[in-house]
Amino acid sequence: MRTDNLRAANSFAVAGLSNEWSETTPRAVLSCAPRTNLMTYLSATRGFTSGGYNADASSAVAFRTPFDPETVNNFELGLKSQWLQNRLRVNAAAYRMKYRDKQELVNNTRTGILTIVNAGKATVDGFEAELAYKAAPWLDLSASFGYLDGRYDQFVVATVNNSGNPLSNSPRRQAGLAANFSYPVAFGYLVGAASYAWKDSYNMGAANDPNLQLPGFGLANLSAGVESPDRSWRLLAWVKNANDTEYLLTRSTQVVRARYAGEPRTFGLSLTARF
Repeated sequence: MRTDNLRAANSFAVAGLSNEWSETTPRAVLSCAPRTNLMTYLSATRGFTSGGYNADASSAVAFRTPFDPETVNNFELGLKSQWLQNRLRVNAAAYRMKYRDKQELVNNTRTGILTIVNAGKATVDGFEAELAYKAAPWLDLSASFGYLDGRYDQFVVATVNNSGNPLSNSPRRQAGLAANFSYPVAFGYLVGAASYAWKDSYNMGAANDPNLQLPGFGLANLSAGVESPDRSWRLLAWVKNANDTEYLLTRSTQVVRARYAGEPRTFGLSLTARF
């Protein structure tokens, strides 16, 4: 039921809606292990998301009109490996995802109501790599990188043609570095971690509206403390967003333009115990 207190004629109630969607979602993987700790693979997978109804629709007609299910075919070529007596792990994968009827949340500019619609076709090409290195018995290092190129091949909503636009909420590049240590001492362990994660700029909407563009940013987190010899308790001092980066979580153009900022630098102490 939707009640419009300003324009009573726009109020409506809908009940008894139901629908069913089904899909076969096979997966096939071909792998090859030319030697110990080295494997390559090629996979093909089909994914499915059920259809539904727009619960925030601004009219009974729109509410009763379901959006279609979403399907995606994913093709992936990858490598999983370990080197240097298992001290170094290297994993990588390249993939292509082909969407049909991709479900997208768009803003109806006439009503200001968010609505789920289907983008006819979309393609995502991507690459991911991960490295993990045990530099010492007490020190672990890792790095990751991801590249994403997503676009709408066919997406027309009413008179708005979004075909060719970048896929919404899809940063082109993401990367991370991390270090974790647990160094033994007489009273237990000195422990800590440091990490830095970068996310590229991306747009929140299918229309590529510049008012919905989020700038790229990087965040650093640090922690250090002590742990008991049996690892039953740990005391940590930590700081999040150590570089005090100003960044945005989301933007909005509904009714008014708004920006929602992420947390500034925060710090504290934590004590954890295991029983």
